[in-house]
Amino acid sequence: MKIINLGLSFIVELVALFIYGWYGYNTGTQGWQRILLAVILPATAAVFWGKYLAPNAIGRFEMPGLLIAKIAIMAVAAVMLFRMWRTMPGILFLAVAAVNLLLAVLLGQE
Repeated sequence: MKIINLGLSFIVELVALFIYGWYGYNTGTQGWQRILLAVILPATAAVFWGKYLAPNAIGRFEMPGLLIAKIAIMAVAAVMLFRMWRTMPGILFLAVAAVNLLLAVLLGQE
């Protein structure tokens, strides 16, 4: 079960980064803004994740801050979907991310 949940965590994190980029692209009004935001938003989230939330990060947050930060990143991705009028995908993403994080805590992965 732990292996499956770790795989799901990886997929959820990749989808969150995709959502950040998609939202950035849809937020810009000009071509250069779209490209810039589509690169900067997911890159910022990935750097934050790698520096503070990754399992081997030197500055990794301790619980409960770790869980709160992960919930915030996933919730922001869901809100981005809602703002793009993708309500059902937003609800589905949020549900999968919540179950994944809950299982990670229950299985001692966090």
